[in-house]
Amino acid sequence: MPYVFAQFINSEGGVEAAKHYRTNFQASDYYQQPEQALAVFCICAETEEEANRVASSLDLLLIMQQQGMPVEGTPTPEQAAEYEYSPLEWELVQLNRERMSVGTPETVRKQLERLADDFQAEEIMLVTITYDFYDKLKSFELIANEFLKGAKENETD
Repeated sequence: MPYVFAQFINSEGGVEAAKHYRTNFQASDYYQQPEQALAVFCICAETEEEANRVASSLDLLLIMQQQGMPVEGTPTPEQAAEYEYSPLEWELVQLNRERMSVGTPETVRKQLERLADDFQAEEIMLVTITYDFYDKLKSFELIANEFLKGAKENETD
């Protein structure tokens, strides 16, 4: 049976769980070899600054959820910029960022490739939570183009 690790929920112990799955995999009629997938928060934009601005909505949303605050939709980047984070909340934001891939297309590609290698994953599912749907579409477009560019470069080598 395939195994999917939801890093976007909890990043602790993921690599170890993936290794355990591969080590203990037993073939069946449906699956002859282990199949590993990974689900990760991911936000991509043309610049690091823009990626962080877009991701700030998710930062605030996660803080609100973790503290049991009422949540009605995803906060705007402006709301996130205006929010006064306590030192503990800011620490939580930094911890949450460890389970995210945020940045430019090249940065995100490198992060996702490293995660795929670490987890020995054949597939990565992107969880992209943004306030603006256009930002989500743009993120997917930038990532797709970056990976397609890399695939084309590998074809010419």
